Amino acid sequence: MRGSKYLTLEHYVKSAMDDARAVERGRLHSKIRAKGSVDMLLW
Repeated sequence: MRGSKYLTLEHYVKSAMDDARAVERGRLHSKIRAKGSVDMLLW
């Protein structure tokens, strides 16, 4: 994918958001499964 620099396999959602510095103060949206995982993550 154009612009992507990293490919991560079997990554936890919360860890991915922390790595991308996408976590702010407060609660995550109710539809985000923070304890779930993704099969492939391009970022």
